[in-house]
Amino acid sequence: MKSMNWDHNTDVLVVGFGGAGACAALQALDDGLDVTLVDRYNGGGSTLISGGNIYSGGTPYQLEAGYEDNADELYNYLKLEVGDAMSDDGLRRFCDNSAADMA
Repeated sequence: MKSMNWDHNTDVLVVGFGGAGACAALQALDDGLDVTLVDRYNGGGSTLISGGNIYSGGTPYQLEAGYEDNADELYNYLKLEVGDAMSDDGLRRFCDNSAADMA
């Protein structure tokens, strides 16, 4: 592999342009910062592989569509899916805050 030398000044360097990288870059831009984004592929990350699914429980959008869901139901479902790959406390926090992520 041929090495390449370059330099660039930036306030925020985002490595990876999947869902999380896109959110980080957009927030930094909203905050008025200079953002540089790099990705080893064409972008998308694991969000591309997952089809862009976002798990939330108890959002206004779900209620408006007639689905009564909540953080407890989301936790019960995701606990089956993730097993012990994530701590119970972390999963609980994710589920409890998931509806706010959709605001």
